[in-house]
Amino acid sequence: MPSLLSASPISSAEYVELVRPLALRRFDIFFNHVFRDSIAAVEGKFLPGAHFDEWARRQQASPKTATISARKHGKTMLYVQAWLAWRVFRTLHLPEAPAFEEWLFLSYSQDLSQYHLKKLKTYLSANPWFAALESLTDAESILRYRAPALPGTAARPEISVEPAGIFTFKRGRHPHGVIADDVLRDPEKRLDLTQIAKITRIFKDEVISMPKEGGWLHVVGTPQDTEDLFAELRGLKAFDVAEYPAMVDEARRVALWPQMFPFERLEEIRDLEIGRKSFLKEYQCHPTREVSGYCDAEELDQIIAQFGEERWHRRIALRIAEARKRAPITTTTQLAELVTRAIPLANQIRSRIHPATRTFQALRIAVNEELTNLSKGLEAAIRFLNPGARIVVISFHSLEDRIVKNTFRNYFQSRDLLLVTKKPVLPSPEERRRNPRSRSAKLRAAERSG
Repeated sequence: MPSLLSASPISSAEYVELVRPLALRRFDIFFNHVFRDSIAAVEGKFLPGAHFDEWARRQQASPKTATISARKHGKTMLYVQAWLAWRVFRTLHLPEAPAFEEWLFLSYSQDLSQYHLKKLKTYLSANPWFAALESLTDAESILRYRAPALPGTAARPEISVEPAGIFTFKRGRHPHGVIADDVLRDPEKRLDLTQIAKITRIFKDEVISMPKEGGWLHVVGTPQDTEDLFAELRGLKAFDVAEYPAMVDEARRVALWPQMFPFERLEEIRDLEIGRKSFLKEYQCHPTREVSGYCDAEELDQIIAQFGEERWHRRIALRIAEARKRAPITTTTQLAELVTRAIPLANQIRSRIHPATRTFQALRIAVNEELTNLSKGLEAAIRFLNPGARIVVISFHSLEDRIVKNTFRNYFQSRDLLLVTKKPVLPSPEERRRNPRSRSAKLRAAERSG
């Protein structure tokens, strides 16, 4: 077994005695000489990139960190699970360890958090450094350990790590530390801008203040929007924010972690597998939401389906993409004709609106970022309300109404608003006759609590 300080061979027992005091004090040494044994036992040989040492030093030096990392670059396994393992290790071996240390592991969903903690328990069980721990729970996805009494003391410190989802965690608790791992990512589907804005608000309003005074809050993940949680954290002085994109220098063909992702492999992922725009977000940590004439069929499909709620979204997106290969689409008339030809005639006859209405709505919403701006405007308006003041909002399609309804409901549940209209107020038949444009309008109102 290699020595940290000497080239001469040493025994395993001597190695343990040499490493333990250093690993207790420094997270980077713990990872490289203790936790890597866990990874090797479960996953096989592992070679971390040089950037992990810098990451480890940041995480130990700053109580609040935000680490922006490329997708699939080991952030959960290495510096979320490893950090929690280090806290367990200190509970096990450090004489001045607190009598009880509580942590919360926060992911997008409770299931994701449970999965990662179950994996961490596997790592700890496979590592002889943790053999003296006494588990206090049979639950596979909750960590609750008690350390043996250290020499000269009867104290047996305990540590607990519980899983939670960003929408379901218990309010009012104040653990010693919180790990927030990829709270903006649902593995089942892509989050829309409204959901991203909601998560960002929950994080700012509740999670940042959750740890005990002087406690830890470490956030890791990949940005999903130009104005998401990570953009907000960049503007907070309390957070040490660092970014680790997969390609460090494209001109010199330098990859962040060449042992696992050589530059050639990253090029293959970008050019042959996920496309340049997705690569820019997922691997270079720079999300884009520009909607231009150069959106590919997949992006158009997603926009028309999400913002237009159009049944024939796939056919329309493919028709537009095919037409654009022959010549640019330069007028709205051209676009309307393409959309019309993509929808079966029988459906057009039954519909009361023009066949291209939903597609044009979707493109307008995407280009103008209407739903994001609506969410921001609502949040700002509610903050400026005095007790007893009312806010009234009229929306004109279901996507807008859903945002208004959910925003009012969230503030009602937190007792900041009273709902004046529990259901939307709709125009009367007389109003619809006099003003046909009012047919889709829905009015909701709420009042600031005293």
